[in-house]
Amino acid sequence: DIGGGQHTKTTEALAKKGVTNHIYDPFNRTRGQNKAAIRAAGEGKADTVTISNTLNVIQEPHVRARILRQAENALDVSYNRLKDIEGFNLTKEEYKNLPLSAKITEKQTPI
Repeated sequence: DIGGGQHTKTTEALAKKGVTNHIYDPFNRTRGQNKAAIRAAGEGKADTVTISNTLNVIQEPHVRARILRQAENALDVSYNRLKDIEGFNLTKEEYKNLPLSAKITEKQTPI
């Protein structure tokens, strides 16, 4: 949960459903908490990433792009994982050349 804030209400609700939620927020979490979230969910270890109420409040395009790259890093959006999904018909080279925005969906699923 990038920019997840200081509260744990969402994390607690997800835990009741058997989902582990890691919050990364440089403004509302300690350095230790953020490092733990990165260790737990970085490098393709996350199944989902939430960026709720984060991108809409950041004015600088380069900062928004950095957050999207963080989300991509957490997700396993590798070609090898996607190639077996029905309807996915890109070559590895075509996928590699896709812009980041085409690899990350904005679809949200309610709790």
